Amino acid sequence: MFKMTASAALQCLLFAACCEAAPPERFMGYNTYAPNAETLRHFAEAGVNTVVVFPANVLASTGEPYNSAYPPVWNGPGKYDFQCLDRQVTDKLAVNPKAKFIFFLDLNTPTWWCRIRGGSDSFNELGRVAASSVWRRDTREYLQAVLQHLESNHRDVIVGYFLACGKTIEWQDFNKGEAGAIRRAAWRRWMIERGQPDPVDIPPASVRDHVSHGPFRDPVDDAVAIRYWRFSHELTSDTILYFAAAAQEVIKHRAPLGLCYGYVMEHGKNRLLYEGHLDFDRVFASPNIDIFFSPGSYHDRQIGGAGGFMVPIRSIQHHGNLFVIDARRRALLREKVCTGGKTVLWGYSPGIIADGKYDPKQVEALTGIPWKAEKLTSRDMSGWRSVYSPKPNVPAAVLRKLAREAGAHLYCETEEPLYANDRLIALHSITGGPRKVVLPKKCRRVTEVFSGRVVAENTDHFEDTLAAPCTVLYEMEP
Repeated sequence: MFKMTASAALQCLLFAACCEAAPPERFMGYNTYAPNAETLRHFAEAGVNTVVVFPANVLASTGEPYNSAYPPVWNGPGKYDFQCLDRQVTDKLAVNPKAKFIFFLDLNTPTWWCRIRGGSDSFNELGRVAASSVWRRDTREYLQAVLQHLESNHRDVIVGYFLACGKTIEWQDFNKGEAGAIRRAAWRRWMIERGQPDPVDIPPASVRDHVSHGPFRDPVDDAVAIRYWRFSHELTSDTILYFAAAAQEVIKHRAPLGLCYGYVMEHGKNRLLYEGHLDFDRVFASPNIDIFFSPGSYHDRQIGGAGGFMVPIRSIQHHGNLFVIDARRRALLREKVCTGGKTVLWGYSPGIIADGKYDPKQVEALTGIPWKAEKLTSRDMSGWRSVYSPKPNVPAAVLRKLAREAGAHLYCETEEPLYANDRLIALHSITGGPRKVVLPKKCRRVTEVFSGRVVAENTDHFEDTLAAPCTVLYEMEP
């Protein structure tokens, strides 16, 4: 899975992609919604040859065109300005002949479409138009026409495609569940297909926003609201999967296809329920989507911050959350997790909804620790250790202590952003100074990739002195 970071205004977007060999090798791409040849030239001189192109049809949240240097490509039913599309490639190749492109494909409703078809603006109200067969038909025709043109004329320089729709082209729905004739009809069909009574209308805000138990809805008392929001999120994911399948009919998996989606870590209590990103597991499992992009978190993106991604990558790869428990999940936990001397850290209220009912007693049944525990509590179980945190966001120092007690490997003692896999270690520091990094096993050589410095050889640990601030990337050679 690739990941992407972006600035607060999404004016400069970085894509993780390897360019052709050049000293030093660069691992980033460049995009701006206000194309500037001089800036593009500077990136090319630095060895950055991956460029994002966004032939937009709609205005940004600021009211300005996303791609102000070029007119829209989609100008009416079946009317496409492919010469404009071609210029967006040739203009950049003239500055950087080595450029490779990732195309953002704008699926939002142009102004003319809303006027002609009488439909809603998908940029602000994706939920009102997502179930429209007319919008899907028209947009599918546009998407496939653009892809056929690009694949026929520019495929040698295109390394990826991106499906862009909804608010800020990130599949965000600002409709907040409000009604509309198309949405109402889709909701009624959804309920009837699942053996439920015809709801006739969308539940009012007083019902769909009601929560019985703090952050938790009651599976019985809040059943209508639960079903309605599940329908809403499935409507967005169904739309994504519909257009992904349409795109693959043309590109046939020749180049990766991606989108911005799954902002579970970012939307929080004021947005997570409404914006259509909670059916991520189904989208993630689709064979038609290869890449998930994510801006860096808006809450910790200052120099020295961890940033992180809006998408909970590892959790999503395991396909599930643990507030809801059933017999299958209990058995899986007993077999794979709660065994073998492991330390298991439980977040807020695990298993509180068990077998279709809200029941706080099930938290203790799962963790061995009462739900009303007021502080971080540890208990030795039969062959494993249970640690329960009644509050979210366990401090880094506590996590480090628990990890050390559990025998987990700690790369560095300094509390700074650090990312590691079997081959690379990235470290970001605002204070700088000497750092000691302990490796999980001995390696032949450690090289700082950006500078090309060899920092250690034949060792299982190394020391380096960091500037303030700086980011370093170490490659470990076995």
